[in-house]
Amino acid sequence: MKRLWLIVVVAMACQAKKTTTEVLQLSVPAAPPALISIDTASQIISDYLTNPRIDLSQRALGGVFPVSDFTPDAKNEGLLMWYCFDAAAKQLFMAIEPYLHYDAEKLPRYPIQLILRRPVNTYLYNGASPTEKDVKDFLLNQKLIGTSADIDNATATRYVKSFDSLMNTMVDASGQRYQEYPFNYFIWGADYKTFISWAGADGYIRYDLAFNDKDKPNRVRIVLIATDKDGNTVTGAQGFKEPGGQGIQNGWPPPP
Repeated sequence: MKRLWLIVVVAMACQAKKTTTEVLQLSVPAAPPALISIDTASQIISDYLTNPRIDLSQRALGGVFPVSDFTPDAKNEGLLMWYCFDAAAKQLFMAIEPYLHYDAEKLPRYPIQLILRRPVNTYLYNGASPTEKDVKDFLLNQKLIGTSADIDNATATRYVKSFDSLMNTMVDASGQRYQEYPFNYFIWGADYKTFISWAGADGYIRYDLAFNDKDKPNRVRIVLIATDKDGNTVTGAQGFKEPGGQGIQNGWPPPP
């Protein structure tokens, strides 16, 4: 009997080890991403650019994908965006893949698909200043189009691990990391589909990195911005407008 119990305990320990190395645990279910105004987007992007403890803005502000890479399909429920850091090029970018089902009890630690997509064009912030006012002007007037390229799973995984190591060097005053999970997840709900439609069939989706100190444990966030085929930010009745307007932010996971 003692030998049987020993076998059971060893088996359970092995299973626990497998879980901690392959999946992440999150105790809350997924929820739709938040639609936000351009003023909110400008504020949290400005906070990303000016935070003295996170040295990320010199590596990237964002990137651009064809809208087709963000268009929902019939097989999956959402989109995973993985934080990737190419240490050799000192470049931060997002690699994306469709995701079948978000299970809060068994989240992926590393990319799943054999092939993911990454932006060919990433960019730094080149506005007049990192103030909210100038960031808002940047968001509304930046023109950028670009293509995406394949990135294989092994390369993406290596870059995800590199980003994780990078975040170990960036902690707040209490010693906590600014990013605990290596991805954001966007559910293909009604608001997401409306947002994607703003870009049209031949438009683009820009992403910008942002920061919200209330969004623990993932305080670095993703803001998605729809643009037309010429790279113009969509404004007016669809997209950003004054005083409200909507972009999409707060990809999962949010604070638990």
